[in-house]
Amino acid sequence: MMKKNIEGIPEFNRRILNWIELLLPSSQEKRALSIEYGVTGTSLLNHLSKSREYKTLSDIKKAITSFGQKAIRYLEDDNSFDSGN
Repeated sequence: MMKKNIEGIPEFNRRILNWIELLLPSSQEKRALSIEYGVTGTSLLNHLSKSREYKTLSDIKKAITSFGQKAIRYLEDDNSFDSGN
């Protein structure tokens, strides 16, 4: 049983009782976020939006930012490895 006389517990309980649980984002929402972050390659957009590896929008954001611009260009262009970039 939780002690209600601990400082901050009534405020904590009040806020948690109003907690709204969000559903996982749809593939369209994931795709929109990816485009917003500059991803333009169709295969990369499909991978990010449909992969089970990226469940939340923060997962998508982390994946995009951690790749870096060079990695994104590589994944968008299937021929980038052959061209030496």
